[in-house]
Amino acid sequence: MSKIAWRFGAFILAAVHTLFVGLAPAAPGCPPEAVLKAKFKRDNVLVTMRRFDPRAEYTLDLIADGVPVESLPAKTNKKGRAKVQFERVRCGADRYEVSVRECGLEPARVKKRCVGGERPANDACADAVPLTVPTVVSGTTIGATVDFAPECRGVQNDSPGVWYRVVGNNREYTVSLCGGASYRTAISVYRGGCDGLVCETANASFCGDQSQVTFCALGFEPTVYWILIHSVQGEAGDFDLRLTQSQLECAAP
Repeated sequence: MSKIAWRFGAFILAAVHTLFVGLAPAAPGCPPEAVLKAKFKRDNVLVTMRRFDPRAEYTLDLIADGVPVESLPAKTNKKGRAKVQFERVRCGADRYEVSVRECGLEPARVKKRCVGGERPANDACADAVPLTVPTVVSGTTIGATVDFAPECRGVQNDSPGVWYRVVGNNREYTVSLCGGASYRTAISVYRGGCDGLVCETANASFCGDQSQVTFCALGFEPTVYWILIHSVQGEAGDFDLRLTQSQLECAAP
């Protein structure tokens, strides 16, 4: 190959390389005029992005009280706009904000939604609603706080929850949310007192995304059982709780 041909080939390769590098998408950034807004919409946080880089991919983080709760991807359209909806709203937090991971844009802050009177009356263990057997009650964990009660049977308590209490009578009690909720529920049952809860039983997936537990409710003392209705992924919603009992007496194992 002549020296001229070799130089011409090298020139062509350099030109092709430059062309492809020039066409490669640049890392997304945040133009000075970019606008990020976030607000509560029902049980979600809706985020609107405007005047960002067109057709760019971003990562948005939902943060509650300084702790990351959920991360979602966002791809802008040709006008640099996108909408993202966060589902794992942790009701009860004092401050929410949404940040864009790829740039130093100021985070979008979300006004409080769950404050004061919006919390359920049975948000705390001390305010547990007494139940009789059998019964069906409707309730909600929307607006409730996270109790951080002791982990029970592998079910963690890191989601908003509300409390009920029932006295044992030496029968098997069944607490069921099956078919009575539209979100992922969990049930944790304790004995003892609110300041010294002892795990009795728990479940988070007896019937798909809903839960059900059965336990021998002793009545010799009598024993008070504390029922915590919550979730396992920070979700919250309305539910129908069904409490039934067996016909025969039972004894603790």
